[in-house]
Amino acid sequence: MDDSSSFGAGFGRVCITPPVGTWLCGFAAREHPAVGVHDDLYARAMVFESGGRRVAVVTADLIGIDSGTVSAVRKRAVDELGLLSGGLLLHGTHTHSGPVLMLTESMGPADELYRSNLERLLFTAISEACRDLRPATIERGRGGPVGIGVNRRCVGFGAHALPADAGGPHADTVDVLNVRRDDGSLGVLFSHATHPVTLGGDSYLFSADYPGYAVDTVERVYGEGCFAMFLNGCCGNINSARVGTHFEEARRLGFMLAGSVVRVAEVAVPVGGCGVAGAYRTLGLPVQEPPSLAQAEATAAEYAAALEAAVREGSAHAIMQARHMAHWAESVVEVVRQGPPWHPRPFEVAVLRVGDVGMVGLSGEVFVEYQIGIAATSPLAQTMVFGTTNGVLGYLPTASAYAEGGYEVEMAHRYYNEPLMIGPESEAMVLDTVQELLRALM
Repeated sequence: MDDSSSFGAGFGRVCITPPVGTWLCGFAAREHPAVGVHDDLYARAMVFESGGRRVAVVTADLIGIDSGTVSAVRKRAVDELGLLSGGLLLHGTHTHSGPVLMLTESMGPADELYRSNLERLLFTAISEACRDLRPATIERGRGGPVGIGVNRRCVGFGAHALPADAGGPHADTVDVLNVRRDDGSLGVLFSHATHPVTLGGDSYLFSADYPGYAVDTVERVYGEGCFAMFLNGCCGNINSARVGTHFEEARRLGFMLAGSVVRVAEVAVPVGGCGVAGAYRTLGLPVQEPPSLAQAEATAAEYAAALEAAVREGSAHAIMQARHMAHWAESVVEVVRQGPPWHPRPFEVAVLRVGDVGMVGLSGEVFVEYQIGIAATSPLAQTMVFGTTNGVLGYLPTASAYAEGGYEVEMAHRYYNEPLMIGPESEAMVLDTVQELLRALM
């Protein structure tokens, strides 16, 4: 397909369900590994080709994918499959009912064999999509409301008291790409921003949560020739309307999202422009000033005492939790003793362009305000924005959220085993980089 005004597209899918007995990731309260599989987890790939250039979007039913795996898959895809060097978005849908991967022993140990095999499985999905390339036309659309999520910082989660009627920012829309191929098959790539937490810490079954139901439903609506895939938007401060419930709630939300997808897909318009392009850049985000040595040592002593108490109680789960926090507190002491400069945190910004549609991948649990702002100011006709893509740094709040405090600002970095939280200056750095990369792809 040498004509840059035409497109080819290919689809690939690989099952990535871990063995039962693997620890689940997302809720620190879980006390033992998975006991079964409710629905299989998958990696899905969609490859776009135009004028001899290839880019790929890959999703996996995982809380996120570590940066080492991203680098390895990217290198193989470029070397062996001809992807552009900046042409890969590798996205975790952020289900909290998948396996522990890159977080820490606070949520259980990772299965190292599974993690080492994940690179091969993700690469296989891209390979299948490359072998499946066929001429295609592409359509785009955005619509809503979807009605399945809520800004959790305005309903009592993760922040100091906010006005009860604040509502909070919320991207209550769905972005859709239809990929219609000359063999009659249809690809539907869709994105919405809501944490997949309808299943809580008392669920010990592997599941894709509500996105799995949404993908399955879209494929059933359009029939055997349909290939659907979901990407989560910037859901760092957006939860499902009900958290920690049951599979019936996950089904309900998945059906609601699928209904929105179909409504948008049916009125989608052809993409304009031509060609595909991609680029990425790794930023070094500044971290906040650490506490004094005396404060750090006092906190470490407190967590060390908590670990000793947990050991005396004999609860394996309590010991696991306390050991992690004790290690985190010691890491803060070590950083303070080493002194400045404080090492910045790596954060990848990646962008793809397919015709006049942009896709932005940010490597963290990103607040929804980023998605709203980037989509509104992008130079492209429609721009989708995803979190937990090409790595997972931790939370990326807005600069204004630091004064509000709360879990995402004050606590979450500890579960990512990071001594210091990134600073509020990070917002401007990320947004400026996104706009620069998008303009460069025009």
